[in-house]
Amino acid sequence: MFSIYTASSACPDFRALTDWLVREGVPYTEKDLSDRTVLKHIREQYGDCVAPITAIGDWFASGPFEIQKPKIEAKLGQIGGAGSIAGPEVQYPELHIPQAKQVFNIEPGQTILSAALVKGIPYPHCCRSGQCGKCKSRLLEGEVSLLGHTEFALSEEEKANGLILACCAVPKGSVSVEWLGPHHEKPHHSERRLQCRVAAIDTATHDILRVRLALDGQPFSFSAGQHARLSLEGLPARDYSMANRPDRSELEFHIRRVPDGETSSFIHANLKPGDSITLEGPFGSSHLRQEHSGPILAVAGGSGLAPIHSIVATALYLGMDQPIHVYFGVRTEQDLYMLDHFQSLVDTHRNLRFTPVLSDQPTAHYRTGMVSDAIAEDLENLNEWKAYIAGPPPMVKATTLVLAGARLQSRNLHADVFFTPEEHPHP
Repeated sequence: MFSIYTASSACPDFRALTDWLVREGVPYTEKDLSDRTVLKHIREQYGDCVAPITAIGDWFASGPFEIQKPKIEAKLGQIGGAGSIAGPEVQYPELHIPQAKQVFNIEPGQTILSAALVKGIPYPHCCRSGQCGKCKSRLLEGEVSLLGHTEFALSEEEKANGLILACCAVPKGSVSVEWLGPHHEKPHHSERRLQCRVAAIDTATHDILRVRLALDGQPFSFSAGQHARLSLEGLPARDYSMANRPDRSELEFHIRRVPDGETSSFIHANLKPGDSITLEGPFGSSHLRQEHSGPILAVAGGSGLAPIHSIVATALYLGMDQPIHVYFGVRTEQDLYMLDHFQSLVDTHRNLRFTPVLSDQPTAHYRTGMVSDAIAEDLENLNEWKAYIAGPPPMVKATTLVLAGARLQSRNLHADVFFTPEEHPHP
């Protein structure tokens, strides 16, 4: 049986790979590369590979789905095809989700959330990595194994009361689950597939481009903080967050060049105004909650500033006058951008604070250290706050732990974890 290693089930190549294997009747188990033990095993067994990684014994393939598919087909031919792997009597457990009125088979090693999303069920979720708690669910029947997660996302007391995280729950047999509460629901926007035109491109930093797409009159609605899937012919599709307010006629994306990243490297080297890009969306539940009247904390890491800007700019435009604290964490000064824009917002709105934090460069001009440490120094009690976080997994995880210690309620955390499937996996 194949094992598929990924740091995020949201990775388009992982989704394409698993969907194809399901259609071909090839069983597999899913392994989580964000688990340090799993990552260590992979590096010892196969060296540094580009996720997702498909392995069976000493054989493995890695990288984009288009590259892996012919290699896996050849391997299947060597070992006698899918039937010889699956065996004639394979019985997969059933997953019952009463709210969706669906019962279906779930693959070995697959999480409840991954299985639901493959079936097109709009299961409430956010980070997909056991850090935010948005996919918290009640286990009605059966047993599950829980992968690594934070205490903030799911406490021992909650587990004792029959709650699980769908993104971390791997069924041991047939199970029945239900998700919790209306506050987990996604905004109601129709998902659309549009052909857009590149209106403008400019440089934000040494490795981030600001790309604006013209909709040319096509309707596209989203909530501030959501993302879309962009694709160019012959390249893997990638998810990027909208950086603009939803009322704008163009969509703005901040696209970071990922080392050895096929799609982002092409965009940085070749994309030009007038080019066509296919857009799908909107997706994501880490969006502005307009009904919230308490203070707001918004934390961005790197290009995570895109959805954070959308959320903050929209909140100010709507006249939300509660305190809004924005923290922008980067490594060095060359990674900072939109400083003048945020300063103009601060000058105009007395309720807004903006704090850049540099982790790798001593300087007298900005705060230094980890952005999570800066938050811990400034804010002691976040009990009535709403927090929005967007950025790489280590930053999101460290910040989440700080927020939990400052009494932020898990229902008030909305996290957008920027996994980069083109990069080497990180713990």
